[in-house]
Amino acid sequence: MIGSKKLVALCISRLNDYTCNEFIAAFGSRLAENNCALFVYGTCTDLFWNTMDESGEKTVFELIDYDRLDAMVFFDEKIKDKTVTNQLVKRSAEKNIPVICIDGQYDKCINLSFNYDSGFEKVVRHVVEEHKVRDVHFMGGIEGNDFSEVRLNCFKKVLEDNNIPFNEDMVSYGQFWSEPARLAAEKLVEENRVPKALICANDVMAITAATVFKKHGIRMPEDVIVTGFDGIEEIEFSVPKITSCKCSYTDMGVKTAEIIGDIFDGKPAPERVIIEPRMILSESCGCDMTERVNVSEHLTRVNNYFFRYQEDDRGLSRIAAKLQICSNMSDASACLNKPEYIYDLHCILNLDAANESISPLAVPEGDPFSEKMCVFFDTDKPENFSPYIFDRHNIIPDLQEIMDRGFPLIFCALNFINVPLGYICFHYRDYNINNYCKIPQTVSALSNAIGGFRNIRYQQYLNVKLEDMYKLDALTGLYNRRGFMREYKRMLELLPKENRLTVILADLDGLKKINDNYGHREGDNAIHTVAQALKFACPEGICTRFGGDEMLGVIMDTKSEADIRNAVQEYLDSYNSRSEKPYTVSASVGIYVTGDTDSLDFEELIKKSDKLMYADKTAKKRARGELV
Repeated sequence: MIGSKKLVALCISRLNDYTCNEFIAAFGSRLAENNCALFVYGTCTDLFWNTMDESGEKTVFELIDYDRLDAMVFFDEKIKDKTVTNQLVKRSAEKNIPVICIDGQYDKCINLSFNYDSGFEKVVRHVVEEHKVRDVHFMGGIEGNDFSEVRLNCFKKVLEDNNIPFNEDMVSYGQFWSEPARLAAEKLVEENRVPKALICANDVMAITAATVFKKHGIRMPEDVIVTGFDGIEEIEFSVPKITSCKCSYTDMGVKTAEIIGDIFDGKPAPERVIIEPRMILSESCGCDMTERVNVSEHLTRVNNYFFRYQEDDRGLSRIAAKLQICSNMSDASACLNKPEYIYDLHCILNLDAANESISPLAVPEGDPFSEKMCVFFDTDKPENFSPYIFDRHNIIPDLQEIMDRGFPLIFCALNFINVPLGYICFHYRDYNINNYCKIPQTVSALSNAIGGFRNIRYQQYLNVKLEDMYKLDALTGLYNRRGFMREYKRMLELLPKENRLTVILADLDGLKKINDNYGHREGDNAIHTVAQALKFACPEGICTRFGGDEMLGVIMDTKSEADIRNAVQEYLDSYNSRSEKPYTVSASVGIYVTGDTDSLDFEELIKKSDKLMYADKTAKKRARGELV
């Protein structure tokens, strides 16, 4: 439960399928009337192939918060990966959450399905018993497929009930698809075996067979009756219109909502519920009892959708191209401020996806989503939007306000090359099929755009690292000699004629003693400390590890020798006071300031600063009594 609303999860695939839209519209509307919130967790594919992309897609189901969930619904037929559906059932059962399975059969679930057997049997009986046809032929789907075999058995049962002998010549297979169905229908024509009635296991094959018969001058229904099954939209526009039997996902949605309402009211849950399909009697059997669809109106709608799809595709491609070449998260986020293409959604990213130093190919272990997320874009607040950190437990910003609109929240995972990037939450303000059809388009475009953006930023990060490796000393972080000389030449090009250079040479005192007594690791630590002291003393200069324990700094302009020495000593004193090392880090420093007549030749400056540094070192030894 969230706030005062019971929370229902629906797990499904292919949200752009009109049957899914049909179910969600009926289901979501009824839930909203009963003060329930619907969260839809969807994938763009049906997870049949278990490919790399599908592995990334199905991480969306990891977003389900079972601690707040009141009921779970999933479509078994639309989610082909049974490891996913079994996990949904298992995790729900662990929390005592009621589970409704649509079009499947699972233990400890309420199983809802269409009475496919009864529906198909109605079609066959209509042809055989009402139209009195005895010369019938069955076009099945895939031989051996459960759906196809069940419908074949219905066909045989009706024949037996009407004393019509069955033989194998009465069966063809159209693979549930148009091209195999065309070949099967052509074979019937070629062999002069066109029956008085062709009963097809689905509408696609029926439409295809009718087209073949019409091409050969075979009339329907005068010469042959053709029927289908499923009640897809296309039967309304075939010539003739196909008699079929519709499995209404509106009916399924309404019934599912009723069952959930009864469960919430404390009523006992049924184990199995069967939804009866509706017969559609039409021209192909001679019983035109349906209203004719306005073809012109429908064609206009389809054309508008098609051209909108093309324009959306171009627009999203432009957004993706621009986003990928942005240099930072804020600029990339601003690319999504295109309300004509990106609307009614939140884009939430893992923090790893916003971190340019993490490889885009690194798949996170455990939970694919971080506890803290980045709100990358919010279409409700597009002006001056800047990405910010967000607690994933809150799901999306302004959750309660969006839930109160009464429409489903639809979640899809963003992933690139199998690596989870985050998720999108769509919160449309209606059930318009055009919006649902746009979901895969948007998810794909943003996944590729953000994945590409992340790849480019990581490549730029690696380039900087390689450049650093090329010009920096690994131990001290100062320039190596090669890197220093490049920077020194640039400094000379920028140096005004009246300016001078200050050259500082710092040499670690007692390196051999530290190495001999405490090991080379401690010697390296002392070298690193002197290097940091030099950087502290000349923050605007360029510094290099000039030799094993010698550090060199150059400042563009003069600086007080006392200030430099004091800064070096201040850093070393601070380090020594807190390091708890058994030795003291100290350095001898030589500082040379160029005069008007000095050559700026690097080697000459080194000699002069080196002489001063050794003078400092000698003075220290004499002060300690090491020299007479």
